[in-house]
Amino acid sequence: VLFFDASTSSPGTITDWSYDFGDGGTSSLQNSTHTYSANGTYAVCLTIVTSDSCTSTYCDTIVVNCLQQSTCDAFFQYTLGACPTVLFFDASTSSPGTITDWSYDFGDGGTSSLQNSTHTYTANGTYVACLTIVTSDSCTSTYCDTIQISCIAGIDDLNLLNLIVMPNPAQNEISLQLENASTVNYKIIMYNGKVVATGTRHSDTNHTFDISEFAKGAYFLEIEIDGTRHSAKFMKY
Repeated sequence: VLFFDASTSSPGTITDWSYDFGDGGTSSLQNSTHTYSANGTYAVCLTIVTSDSCTSTYCDTIVVNCLQQSTCDAFFQYTLGACPTVLFFDASTSSPGTITDWSYDFGDGGTSSLQNSTHTYTANGTYVACLTIVTSDSCTSTYCDTIQISCIAGIDDLNLLNLIVMPNPAQNEISLQLENASTVNYKIIMYNGKVVATGTRHSDTNHTFDISEFAKGAYFLEIEIDGTRHSAKFMKY
């Protein structure tokens, strides 16, 4: 935006100009230009000071609507390093804005803000790992995937648990059959990482979950038994 001073003063002369562009930007030039980084309505003010200390301020609104808003999609790929270390590679896309922030949640309490990251798991299990990105113009997107770890020495907890979710896909409810399980903590997580249900179940091999009010899409049912997480993906239609 180009700004042209049209202030007047008599008999003193104007000696100072101070623009406030309404987005944190300022200028002390008599005639100035400013580039906005986001669409919006801004209150722009010009303050002048004269040689005999007269001061005056004028404000007007500037509407910026010419900037194209970004579309962005978070995505990552992963590969096992020296197990149980997992390598995460960012494959997110954004246009026209650039990605400025990456936030990994590895599903076991661990996090990272690196674009490409590594994480070492401490227990066997299936984890829901999520990546959230933010662009320079505030577009946000989250992508989640399951990571299975079964290489840690000791009793393989995965062999103690037979995880069956049915039907899949489902419309109104899903059933989970567990063997050798007592207390079960569970979460139901949307594909974008949002937790939509949590709870605890006790001493039962068959558990039913009402999903009739859920939006259509992909979900993860994550359960924790004796400190080990397991998850299964299901679709709501």
